[in-house]
Formats: sequence, C-alpha cells, structure tokens
Amino acid sequence: MHRSYQPILPCGNKYLQQKWDKTYYDEHKIKVQSAKPMVDTNSPHTYVHLNQKLKKLKLEEERLAVIERDNHLLLQKMSTIMKTKGRVDNKNEYETKSLNKEKRDRELLRVSRENQTILDRITKCEPQYQVEKWQEDWVKAEKYMDSIARYPRGWWCLTHQEKSEFREKKKSTKRADSSESLVREIKTKKENVKEERASVVDKDKKKKMVSIKEVGVKSRETKVNQGKATKEAKEIHKQEPKNYTKEDDLGGDREGYEDSADEEQEHAADERADESDSDAKSESNKSAHSRVQKEDEEKTEGSGDEENSDTE
Repeated sequence: MHRSYQPILPCGNKYLQQKWDKTYYDEHKIKVQSAKPMVDTNSPHTYVHLNQKLKKLKLEEERLAVIERDNHLLLQKMSTIMKTKGRVDNKNEYETKSLNKEKRDRELLRVSRENQTILDRITKCEPQYQVEKWQEDWVKAEKYMDSIARYPRGWWCLTHQEKSEFREKKKSTKRADSSESLVREIKTKKENVKEERASVVDKDKKKKMVSIKEVGVKSRETKVNQGKATKEAKEIHKQEPKNYTKEDDLGGDREGYEDSADEEQEHAADERADESDSDAKSESNKSAHSRVQKEDEEKTEGSGDEENSDTE
C-alpha cells in the first residue's frame, strides 16, 4: 500500500490519476527541452565577402602581372645584350628649347627686385616697441614688488643671519618713510596756512581798493553836483530883477539888495564848507591807502620770516 502512487490532490482512481500525471510531466519535459533561449548564444553568421576579399586578390594579381611583364622586358634586353657586343647609346645632344624663356626670366627679375625692396624696407624699419623701456619698467615693478612683499624673493634660500638683516633693513626703511611723510605733512600744512593768509590779504586789499574807489567816485559826484548847483544859482541870480529904485539910491529902502547880498554870502560859505569836506575826505582816503600799504608790507615781511624759520 505504501508503494502505491500517492497523488497530491484527492482523486477517484489512483491508477488513472497516475497515468494522467505522467503524461503531463512528459509533455512538460518535452517543452523544456524544446524551449528557445531569450538570448542568442550561437556563433555569428559568417559572410563570404569578409572571408574572401576579392578586391585584394585582384590587386595582387595585377601587381604580379606588372612584375612579370617588367621581368619579361628585362630578360629581353639582357638577351639582346648577350647576343650583341654590348653597345651603349649614352649620347644626349638634345638642346632645350623654350618659347617663353625670356618672359620667365623677366618675371624672375621682377620678383627678385620686389623681394629685395621688401627686404630693405623690413631691415630699415625702426621698431615701435622699446625693449629698454620695457626693461626699465620691469625693474621698477620688481622694486615695487620687493617693497610691498613681506618676504624678499628667494627668502627660502637665505640663511638665518641674512633674514634677520633683511628684517632690520625693512624696519629702518619704514621708520625713514614715516619721518619723511611727517615732514611732508608739516610742509603741506604750512603751505596751506600761507595760502590761506595770502588769500585773506588779497581779499582785504580788494575790499579796501573797492571802498577807496567808491569814496573817490562819491566825492567826484558830490563835486559835480555842487558845481551844477552853483551854476544854477548864479543863472537864477542873473535872471532875477533888481529890487531897488532911484529912491533907494537916494537913500530910500534897500531891503531887496541886502537880501541878494546875504544869499550870495551864504552860497559862498556853503561852497567853502563843501571844498573843506572833500579835502578832508581825500586826505582820509590817502591815509587809509597808506595804512593798507604798510600792513601789506608788514605781512609780507612776516611771511618771509616764517619761510626762513621753516627752512631752518
């Protein structure tokens, strides 16, 4: 019983189930054996034109045919030489003739002349770039780089003593540069102060000159106005009729005449006062001008003393 077929699924007849399972398994094995692979692992297909290179064979045959022909010709020549006494025709009396030789010679001469002129121009042409100036600029640039750099060029090759000497030199140069910069700053400050003082003095001079000119113009205008007023008064006095009669001449009333005389005296006194005022103004202007000149001289002397002290 234990050796009988035991199906996986329950069945009515074990004999028939065994037969069916066996046939199904045989079919499965046939399918597995006859299954085609998904990847083609067979050898590639061989082509005839790749194995037999007909073009190459044809070229080789042609080359061999040429060699054979040349060999045949050489054999014929050798046979003729062997049969005869070996005469050699090595004479060549042919003269070269050309129809355009002269033209070609002329063209050659023309080209050679042009080439010579071009060569002369190239040799005589002066260069636009100055190599010496480049060298000077490069030396300056090296100096600037050395002054800016923290370490000198080739500092890794220097010894300890040389490095210490270089550091001391750099410190001394820095001190000298700082002292020079301080001196320059002081000089620039002094120059700026001098310029400011000179500008102030020039402005004062211009103002004083303008004031003097204005005073002179005003005095001239007053004089002109006074002269006009005097002329008008004289003309009016001439045009007015005399205020006296024969009776006045004989000892009568002389009030009109006395009035005119009093007016003339007052007018003359006014003119004298105006003249004295104009003289006083002119004298004051002269004194102010002289004072300005003295102050300018004193300032110039003071600036000269300061420059001498600065230079010392």
